[in-house]
Order: sequence, then structure tokens, then C-alpha cells
Amino acid sequence: MVWSAVLLSRTGNIQDGKKCFQLMKKAADLGLCTAHFNLGCTYSPLNNEGPGKDIIEKDAKKAMFHLEKAAIAGHGGARHFLGLNCGDELGHISFLSMKHFMVGAKSGYENCLRSVKEGFIDGMVTKADFEETMRMYKESLDEIKSEQRDKAAAMYPFRSWGERNSN
Repeated sequence: MVWSAVLLSRTGNIQDGKKCFQLMKKAADLGLCTAHFNLGCTYSPLNNEGPGKDIIEKDAKKAMFHLEKAAIAGHGGARHFLGLNCGDELGHISFLSMKHFMVGAKSGYENCLRSVKEGFIDGMVTKADFEETMRMYKESLDEIKSEQRDKAAAMYPFRSWGERNSN
């Protein structure tokens, strides 16, 4: 996550968090979807760990605003986190959450696909919707396959190349 990379120095020491947050807001204002995602995660009441957790006051409305901006721009992680934020106060996943997960999975985001699979097992997703999501997920991955990606995956086996990366 960009937020973590900016907030931590190479030695792991925390940098000026408030300045980092201001820069992230500026990047979001300029339209960088990853900045919107990072701000959404930071504002989210669900984010209780990691760098940036104590920098700002938690605000669910601001979190949803930034996550929606990032999701609209195609950020798969934002779509997944948006689905997680649509649950109730007890953390139960809603049907709206499943819709977010299905959209994310159809665009090639593996974590969303896992959530859709869990929803199918729990009976929140119909068999037809699950099959369509699986088909669209496969089509999305087939669409981005290339010889260069296969070579990169062979060189860097620790990196997941199957998922789309956003800017």
C-alpha cells in the first residue's frame, strides 16, 4: 500500500504522519485512485492496525466517499474494502457487500472472488450469479494474460501477477 511506503522510511521508522496524510489528500484531489483507496482505509473504522491508524479521526462517511471514488476508478482493493464496509455493526456481510464483491471479482480481483465464494457457500449468492462471476473472473484474467507476464511471474514467484494492479 502506498500509504505504508510513504509513512515508513527504509529503516521502518515512522515519518511525519500528518504531512504524509496531507500529501495523500493532495494526490486524491489530483485523481489518483490509490490515494483515494489509502484515505478510505485510513478513515475507515474497520482499520485498527498498521501505519496511519492514529493519524486522523475515524469517519465512516469519508471512508465510503474515498473508497467509492477508488472503486469507480477500477481499484479492486477498494471494491473489496467497500464491500467489507457495507456490513452491519456486528460485521455481518450484507447483500450489498456481495454486489461489491461480485463487481470486483468480475474485474479480476481475487480477494473479491474469495468473498463471493464464501457468500455462495453461505447462501447469499445464487448458483447462477456465482457461475457468472467465475466466468467473468476467468475472462478478465485471460484478457490480461501475456507472454511478458508469464516471464515476470517466473522471475518473481513471490509476486501475484494474476490480479490487476491499479495506478
